[in-house]
Amino acid sequence: MVLTLKDDLKDYSDRGNQLANFNVLEFSLNTYDGDELPNSDNTRGRPPNDRVSYLDNTGHGKRCRIIRTDGHESMPNVIGTWFPRNDVPKFYDFYSACMLALLRPWREIADLKHSNQTFEQAFNEFTSTANQSIMDIIANIHTSRV
Repeated sequence: MVLTLKDDLKDYSDRGNQLANFNVLEFSLNTYDGDELPNSDNTRGRPPNDRVSYLDNTGHGKRCRIIRTDGHESMPNVIGTWFPRNDVPKFYDFYSACMLALLRPWREIADLKHSNQTFEQAFNEFTSTANQSIMDIIANIHTSRV
């Protein structure tokens, strides 16, 4: 028996380039860790889901991310306390950092904002160009504790 420690954020930062535009939420909901498949010409049964190798030299061996089938239904389970409130001024910068970490694609956590920006400024810049799906997620996070 082998005991292995899982680190979802390491898996996320080590994701293959084909998943570079996935944010943490999309990555968690739409992919899962699995084995790479050997090349096969087998045409029997359901074709395997697309697999994306982790970046080279990141310690994942023959593991990869498997993209879930279109139409699947997954529910996120965020462990820990609620997200910080967005209506309390002293928590707003932390709230902005959390939303960016969850919804803006990044490879390293420093990618979330420019060095001359606050998290609030980076979040405002992000939401000014975010699509409706992202804006709906933000609205649902805010209203989920009412």
